This record gives sequence, C-alpha cells and structure tokens, in this order.
Amino acid sequence: MHLTLNTEEDLINYFNFLHQHDKLGSKFPQLVLEEGEARGFLHYLMAEDHNDEQFDTRSFDDEWKGRKRWSEEEEQQLQILIDKGAHPVDIAQAMKRTHEGVRKKARTNFNVTYLDGGWVDVPF
Repeated sequence: MHLTLNTEEDLINYFNFLHQHDKLGSKFPQLVLEEGEARGFLHYLMAEDHNDEQFDTRSFDDEWKGRKRWSEEEEQQLQILIDKGAHPVDIAQAMKRTHEGVRKKARTNFNVTYLDGGWVDVPF
C-alpha cells in the first residue's frame, strides 16, 4: 500500500487507517479523528511554544500556505516511515520537520489530549 501525505485529509485518513487496523495501541485508545480533532492535533504538533494553558491556534491553511506537495526526497522519507508502520505521531513529526515554515527543532516530548480531557506523554 502506498500513501502520500500531501494534505490534512491525507493525515486524517492515515490516522483512521491505523485506528481501524488497531495499530494505535494504548497510546490513543479514545482518539476519534474527525476533522476538528485532527486539525487541533496538527496545531499542537506545529506550535512554536505551548503548554497546558496556552494552545497555538494558527490555522492549518495558514501554517502550510503555498505548500502544494512534498519534494520527492520528502515523500521518500515519509514513505519509509509509513512502510515501517511508524506511529502516527512520528509521521506527523516528520511532516513538521520537513516543512520549511515550521521550526525544525524536534521536541523531546509533548502532551496529546484524550477526548476525556486526560493527558498522555508521547516521547520521541
């Protein structure tokens, strides 16, 4: 199977595929990837600075404005992760690192919210 993550919809579809095939494991037991949740998750991944009280609300379209497609090299790097069955967080992190307009410094960890309001630490 070949997936190319060009758009937010592609990422939503990838998350949903993993969820349907039980590849999310215990990290995201309640994650429901409606458009709003995926958008919020991406906002969180791409935020310059954030904590529990302050959340980056830049829109996906503004953050990725003018970005029509990944370069061939970027697509190959992402495809390697997909083919290895990488966790969705790792895929999203790779997407963030390859985007020219987003800070490339990888985080050591960050929090992802559950739908019930709880938090889980996701180490990189």
